[in-house]
Amino acid sequence: MFDNLSEDANPSLTKFEQMLKTNEILYFDAIEFESIIHHYIDFAQFK
Repeated sequence: MFDNLSEDANPSLTKFEQMLKTNEILYFDAIEFESIIHHYIDFAQFK
């Protein structure tokens, strides 16, 4: 999950996965959330 190559093309995804690793709380606007959701739906990574 964290080593996905497409992550480099999506800074919102990188930010989200870094948040999961560090347990930080970061702000995401609606467009960023949509991008993250589409990534996980497209790659079926719901963990």
